[in-house]
Amino acid sequence: MENNGRNKRIIILQIICIVCVATLLITGIFGSGVGRLINRANGMLSQDKPVSSNEKPSETNAGSEKIVYVAGVIRNSGDGWQLIEDDKHAPLNCKSVSVNESKGSISINYSDLNIKKVITFTVTPDETLSSMGYTCGASVGIDHTDVYIYREKLGIILEKNPNKVVSSNGNLWFSGMFEIE
Repeated sequence: MENNGRNKRIIILQIICIVCVATLLITGIFGSGVGRLINRANGMLSQDKPVSSNEKPSETNAGSEKIVYVAGVIRNSGDGWQLIEDDKHAPLNCKSVSVNESKGSISINYSDLNIKKVITFTVTPDETLSSMGYTCGASVGIDHTDVYIYREKLGIILEKNPNKVVSSNGNLWFSGMFEIE
């Protein structure tokens, strides 16, 4: 029962994050507001410029800022944490992942993007890891993000070593938006 209440809190926090990002996009904090959002949904980078096959759809200009997205899915199936890249998953603008043993974190590397500012970043366990009691959080920087994964019960941390989180189908999903130079 305790886990069910915890999962509900996690879902509520995820919904709040989604609503906040959607509100920022719609109100125009990232450019021309609703017009830009509608054009992005229609596959356009600007109001009058369609996406060509030569352009990266993960990059766009929002007002005077240039925005880049980072996203992907990571898993430890027993051989260490890795980006999932297969017929159903594709990482976006991520160089690599590794475990930082001294911090007890999983590092997601995107150091080649020349990031100037962090706009938003979120990481969440999927339904498999959530049902096992795991939650996670991120410490976000301009060249990498450290993901911390925990399992706790009644406020006591039972597990926080990312190397011990092993699942053949449990994933961490992440996405971020950054301003680049």
